Amino acid sequence: MIKRFIIGALSLFPYFISAQTVITGVIEGNQTWNAAGSPYQVTNGILKYGSKLILEAGANVEFKNEFACSGELISKGTAQQNVVLTGKVNSKSKKRIQFAYTELQNFHLETDADIEMNHVSAEESVMIGSNLEVKNSEFQGGKLESRAWINQFSMENCHLDACEIVPWGKAIWKKNEFDGCKIQTGSVSFRITDNTFKRATVGLFINGNSSHSNTLTYNTFEDNKTHIEMRISEGYEQNMRVENNIFGKATHAIKIQSFNRTTNDGWHLGDKVPVSFKNNYWDKRSVADLQASIIDAEDDLKLTVVIGTEPQLSEKPVMNVADNAIFTSSSVPKAVKHLTTNPYNLPHIPNWVLKVVGILLLSFLIQYWVKKI
Repeated sequence: MIKRFIIGALSLFPYFISAQTVITGVIEGNQTWNAAGSPYQVTNGILKYGSKLILEAGANVEFKNEFACSGELISKGTAQQNVVLTGKVNSKSKKRIQFAYTELQNFHLETDADIEMNHVSAEESVMIGSNLEVKNSEFQGGKLESRAWINQFSMENCHLDACEIVPWGKAIWKKNEFDGCKIQTGSVSFRITDNTFKRATVGLFINGNSSHSNTLTYNTFEDNKTHIEMRISEGYEQNMRVENNIFGKATHAIKIQSFNRTTNDGWHLGDKVPVSFKNNYWDKRSVADLQASIIDAEDDLKLTVVIGTEPQLSEKPVMNVADNAIFTSSSVPKAVKHLTTNPYNLPHIPNWVLKVVGILLLSFLIQYWVKKI
């Protein structure tokens, strides 16, 4: 009798070691998901309008199919236990979506709402929203996009590696490091200060045609094929302040993408549009060498762009951030990788591995007891 009880108990072992919560259908009201119920596997889920889903520290959620979110989504991890998200969420809600101490793994979010991210670690993830506010975060691959010209994309103290960054409206970036990224400014205005742009085909693409005030100051450009590529249009005054930047070695310092545009609004500037890059450090290049490294695309040049680079700085400017060394081992908290959902913080093991091990162990024990019987 005891032997049969043991065999029966062992047969349930795989289920105990691979516990999970399966979510399907409509989610209504306010719900909180936490470490105890993790991992959550959401299939064909819908968060109803007016509802709120809160993900607490240690929650691990996998959206198996596209998750339709018409309510409010809040991820509240901690430095000790992140929230971990994978899968795809499509939100038509106007409620702000918040991520704090959250790890995104191949996660795709497209929303009409604002997105707020603080202490987020993302790998190959896509975040598309209205206004984006991103702080103290790290991104490896993927894309960040604010989706309309009336919106704002602010980012501070972040590290981005091989990402695509698209702000359609205003861009306000400070103390970030962009490594091998594809970046353009918005169509309204930009304030870009104390950033590093490095190891990219184009360090920064300036999407011109804006008469708003734009500033590009105290940034470092290094090891790019082209430091800055610009689109200049006839009929638009290039109201830019480009000063106190460090431009290191590059194949081309500046590349101009010009095109002719007829306007009747009084902004016509003639055949020559001046763009001023003054008081920048150009790695001690001579004026002749610098002008030779400014390339005009000449795609339909009735319009001539004149780049002014005088005066130049003979020494590197003192950056607002010491030596422009924005990131240290402690300045951006790392997201906790492979979080567990138990209080002992054991290493994460995939469910399929646990099931296989459980079945093999059960088979071995059954054979052993049969022989003994």
